Amino acid sequence: ANADETELFEWSLALHAVVKEWHEGVHAGDLDLLAALAPAADACAAAILDDCGQAPCSYAAALVSNCRAFLLLYDGDAARAFSDDANRRHLFNNHSVFLADDGYFDPASIAAMDALYTDLPAHLMDN
Repeated sequence: ANADETELFEWSLALHAVVKEWHEGVHAGDLDLLAALAPAADACAAAILDDCGQAPCSYAAALVSNCRAFLLLYDGDAARAFSDDANRRHLFNNHSVFLADDGYFDPASIAAMDALYTDLPAHLMDN
């Protein structure tokens, strides 16, 4: 189903709020939320595979970015969160760097970022 711009924006805001609160532990132990996570994660993965973020001049890119963040928080599986982008998957797997750039950076730019993070001293990459 095609969503209009307003729906995409509202969905993106709602998902962002859930991801933020979940990351902060606001919903720790909430069994209703936990039950909803698996189907929500599957829906996010499907949206990414369906090129949801490819609609120009809409909020679809924000929704896909929030879906990626949700998937990474849900199962830590960069292969699922970045199923359509090996370069961003590599950057996340190797350096825990999440690019929320709507695909702006090309592979050469991402390779340069990878080299930058690879060359940083380990103490700068520690949590």
